[in-house]
Amino acid sequence: RDRCAQPQSSAFHLQVSKALRSVVVHLEEEVPACRGVYTIDIVVSWSATDAADAAGKSEADKVRGRRKLAIECDGPTHFGGEDGKEANDQTRRKRALLAEEGWEVMSVPHWEWPKRAQAQREYMRRRLDEVGYGQNE
Repeated sequence: RDRCAQPQSSAFHLQVSKALRSVVVHLEEEVPACRGVYTIDIVVSWSATDAADAAGKSEADKVRGRRKLAIECDGPTHFGGEDGKEANDQTRRKRALLAEEGWEVMSVPHWEWPKRAQAQREYMRRRLDEVGYGQNE
């Protein structure tokens, strides 16, 4: 058995990817992060040449002139608590480590995910608008 095999994407992850592909120019999936400890479900990046956008970004990101967004498709195993909507310890740790590495992290929680394809595309378009995707390109 190959210990370095690529992670398998869930059906939920595949739905999110499909919706995103109708909205974004380029995305990457199952991207290693945190020195290979984690993989990011989906990565979207775009130009961030505006000085206001570059503020607070790592020096490496300023040089590259790119914003990078880690999109995590968070199914039921990522949550707990009484209502099942509280991120568990492992999920919170991963988000914190990604943030420390300079990633903007967007969670797509399973309970928010629409059932219909058109609504899924609209959901992703709205979420990307909220983080300024595509601005300054």
